[in-house]
Amino acid sequence: MWEIIGDLLGVGVDSGLRAAQVHRAERRLTAGKPVRVPCSARAPQESSFADGGLRFTGGGKAVFEARGQQCRTLAVGGSFRTAEGGNTEWPVATYRPPGGAPTVEFQAHHRYLPLLRRVLARP
Repeated sequence: MWEIIGDLLGVGVDSGLRAAQVHRAERRLTAGKPVRVPCSARAPQESSFADGGLRFTGGGKAVFEARGQQCRTLAVGGSFRTAEGGNTEWPVATYRPPGGAPTVEFQAHHRYLPLLRRVLARP
């Protein structure tokens, strides 16, 4: 009984904390301040995702940073496509940067996905 209550409490706290983090990031983005969106990324030909975060500081560029890897600089203003089906809590979204740059696949918690789209869709 206590184990079930503990599991439910953990899910509720995680959900509330994640919602507060997303709300804070949205406020910072609206105010023009730097924003970091936690996510994973890979090139379509790679088999596994690299955990890290997408950092947006303005100026038409976003940088994906992961430990032990080089930073990937992405131009903003490209197009997004979310894969149908699959994992609904951690969906995969394909981003095609403008100018014919290589495609990048992102995997983010479903609460962060609209923020990720908003960051990368900025002109």
